[in-house]
Parts: sequence; structure tokens; C-alpha cells
Amino acid sequence: MKRETLLMSIGGKMMTVPAPARMAAVMLILGLGLLAVPSAASAAGTVTIEIGNYSFVPAEVTVAPGTKVVWVNHDEMVHSVVSAAHLFGSTGMDTDDEYSFVFEKEGDYAYLCSLHPYMTGVVKVRQP
Repeated sequence: MKRETLLMSIGGKMMTVPAPARMAAVMLILGLGLLAVPSAASAAGTVTIEIGNYSFVPAEVTVAPGTKVVWVNHDEMVHSVVSAAHLFGSTGMDTDDEYSFVFEKEGDYAYLCSLHPYMTGVVKVRQP
């Protein structure tokens, strides 16, 4: 009998959990307030976007000007982070490699993985 699993980001780490544990994990994350909700602009600081299972998690974030965004590749495959408008971009990122960029100006910054262009995301920079 094949066991169904789910890839989740828990406490900043990508983890594979059995599907029956999914509800418990979701409740734990919500209970600890670790679930990022990109509604209001977060105060300037650092925001982390995880790369896993060929996707950016979360795919959309809203941050304040001056915020440093860090992308961390947890996939076994090489990925990149490249601005659609060519304003920023990483080289190929191996497993556990990081790339960061500080967003100074308000606006919407679409990005993608140049190696897997179906992987997309956006950083929205807004005054808090």
C-alpha cells in the first residue's frame, strides 16, 4: 500500500510529512503563527521565500521598502531567481544555496526561475 506524502515548509525548513499528519501540521503552523499571509506590508527586515517542489513558497509576498528578501533552494535541482524586468537575478542555485535582494522602491516585482520559467512569483513593495 503506497503512503501519500506532502511537502511542507515548517519553521523555515522543507519537510515531507505523511498525508494523515497534514491536518495536525496545518493546525500546528496556524497555532504557532508561522503561516505567512501576504496581506499587509511587513515592516522592513528580512523575508524568506523557500524554493521546493519546483515552486516558490510563498509565491507572492508584500513587504515594506528596505526589506531584504532571501530565496533558499531546498530542491535537489538547480534553480535561479530572475526579475522579469531584469532588475535583479541570481546565478544557478544548488541545494541549500541562497540569493538575496533588498527592495528599496515601491512597486510589483515579478520574478521567475530562468531554468524552469513556469516557476513564477511576485514581490509587492508597499509602505506599511
